Amino acid sequence: MGPLLLMLMQKNERLGFLATATLSWKNPKTNEVENVRLTPPPPEGHKPTAIEARHQCAVYALHRVCGFKINSNLQIASHKNLQHVLPPEHRSYWQHLESIRKQDMQSGNDYKYQVDPFLAQKQREQRLKQLEQQRIEAEAKRQADAERGAIHNDGQDGIWERSPVVEMGLQTRRMVEKVIRNRYQWSRQKMSLQTKHTIIERLSKIGFRESHVEEACEFTKDEEEALEWLLIYVPEDDLPPTLLPRDYSTGVSIVAPTPQSLALDLAAERNFN
Repeated sequence: MGPLLLMLMQKNERLGFLATATLSWKNPKTNEVENVRLTPPPPEGHKPTAIEARHQCAVYALHRVCGFKINSNLQIASHKNLQHVLPPEHRSYWQHLESIRKQDMQSGNDYKYQVDPFLAQKQREQRLKQLEQQRIEAEAKRQADAERGAIHNDGQDGIWERSPVVEMGLQTRRMVEKVIRNRYQWSRQKMSLQTKHTIIERLSKIGFRESHVEEACEFTKDEEEALEWLLIYVPEDDLPPTLLPRDYSTGVSIVAPTPQSLALDLAAERNFN
């Protein structure tokens, strides 16, 4: 069985009538009825009378399914062939639709004009579902990274992925930090309140105190420089865990006693006494 065409009419008191054509086709493989709805875009789609809106919708639907093979013996003609057989009042609308089609072909909306509108709609829906799933996965990853303090730059330049890790001893690191504090000139450019709010929000999410970020914004011009300032001036005990040196430990270490250590302590105590 070939496709069936149904037409629905909507009325708007201000804009007039708008018709929607629905193509229905029973897929012989799945035995399911598939529908494609075609509604002329405004404002040309609206007409003052129902009959005019129906004709306008018919021209639009015909333009969308040009080249569609209804069955083995019948195929709708191409765009160029059909525009010459239309009445004059619809020929200008057809030419208008042609200009829209050329723009769509260049902007990635060519799916609208594929030979099989049912297949095109199915592929379109699958692609949208895929994009939505990718968006959900990316958002879940971003939230997971935010919870463990990972830094994002929204894909601007991949600087964090390419940044090398330099391991230093405590004395060397203290010396480098001292040189930077004494010699480096921070930009001290006044940033907008919106930029400042965004930087405070983003850097606070990875574990910095808001008060420290606010202070960093007074000396820096953007998020990258603010992060550098924080890494130089914030005490290590106040840094986010992910930004601490790998072997970092606080000034006081607590070690659980073992049988061997207790035996040594007792032996030392007996010798001392």
